[in-house]
Amino acid sequence: MTGGNGQPGVASGGEAPDRLDEIRRLADEHSCDAALVTYGPDIAWAVGFTGSNGVLVVTETAAHLVTDGRYRTQAADETRGAEVHVSQDPLPAVVGQLGLLARCVAIQGDHLTVSALAKYEA
Repeated sequence: MTGGNGQPGVASGGEAPDRLDEIRRLADEHSCDAALVTYGPDIAWAVGFTGSNGVLVVTETAAHLVTDGRYRTQAADETRGAEVHVSQDPLPAVVGQLGLLARCVAIQGDHLTVSALAKYEA
């Protein structure tokens, strides 16, 4: 499968909502209110963003991509189905400042340690 930008597995406009719903379903299966996606290829799969520095937070009602200023234009061009937040602050701090994480957050255990997760909390 090729996404809108010609890269394999990258979400195009019509695919992102279904993929975000899949993430929501997985979070709900684990009784979590949100999912924190930190692995680049999975972010690209979900919303299309292919930059090397990004975090995706998916809640029941919204999705948020957080990245830094180097990717302002790229994030705006590639991201589908998520609100884009651009900051020069560390991404975990931005997620915490925006209050994006819920009481229970599903994480990718293979890509995020518990100690790294603590940096995302406000």
